[in-house]
Amino acid sequence: MSIADIPEDWIGLDIGPKSVDLFKTQIAGAKTVFWNGPMGVFEKPSFAEGTKAMARAIADATDRGAKT
Repeated sequence: MSIADIPEDWIGLDIGPKSVDLFKTQIAGAKTVFWNGPMGVFEKPSFAEGTKAMARAIADATDRGAKT
């Protein structure tokens, strides 16, 4: 779902697949990553996927030698 597809009376509570891909690309090339919180309302499983994806990307970057 794109932000343009969110009905006017709804709110976005997680990042979507396009944002995940964009952020993962940036994290993959980073030498230092500072993460300042979750990507969505991760306490609710249906809104936790963006946060989980970023955690995995940051863990992968750490494995490659990035400072995190």
